[in-house]
Amino acid sequence: TTTESAAAYAIFGNQGVYHSPTTYYKIERANGETVFDYDETGTQVIAPSSATIMNHLLQEVVYGSEGTGGGIAGFNYKMKAYAKTGTSSESKDLWMVAGTPYYVGSVWYGFDIQSEVSGGASAAKIWKAVMTEVHKDLEKKEFTDSDDVVKKGSGYYKKGVKVDVPSYTAPVSSEPSSSSEQSSSAVTSSAESSSAATPSDDTATSSSSSGGSSSSGSSSDASSSTPSQSEPSSSSSPSSSSEPEGEN
Repeated sequence: TTTESAAAYAIFGNQGVYHSPTTYYKIERANGETVFDYDETGTQVIAPSSATIMNHLLQEVVYGSEGTGGGIAGFNYKMKAYAKTGTSSESKDLWMVAGTPYYVGSVWYGFDIQSEVSGGASAAKIWKAVMTEVHKDLEKKEFTDSDDVVKKGSGYYKKGVKVDVPSYTAPVSSEPSSSSEQSSSAVTSSAESSSAATPSDDTATSSSSSGGSSSSGSSSDASSSTPSQSEPSSSSSPSSSSEPEGEN
């Protein structure tokens, strides 16, 4: 329920102390006798340091660049809020639970008979409208951080816990090794010898785009056929030299 969620999220602004929700704090008889007096002591349910860290994490929902609860950011310019939004399957329920240094408010937006609701920020708009009026005349107030929490970079951490703040290092391109250079030159030379020995343009193109082993194979095939194509036959030489020059 909204009452249960408000009580649960109140611990993040209250140093981890849980207070059972109630609609009244004190009952007195007409003669001044106290019948009921609410115990405001509360119960420590999580460590103050954990509550402080969660508080700052949930503030990013409101003030972070990608926060889904940014719609409530201007409810009051004298204080901040932490929040959690929620949407059920098929957008049948919208939630906004958010707390300030004074109060926590919880809003559910939907239908009694479930159906899809439009307007994803509807719950946040209701929260902002109500809490703006509630905080209108209140003094400026800030959340109290636990003494066991320190800020490192943009994050909050518990004291005594070793934390490696994430950092990014650009990758450095490595120079090719001598063995890879030799391998590359070997492939190039085999491709060159293949294209030089290959008589047709199509075969030369194929050998230059292939790997070293296939180029070498193509070269050996071409070189074995080259002598038979380039050597003139004994019968063709005499006939070409015996042609009379006068006919030309």
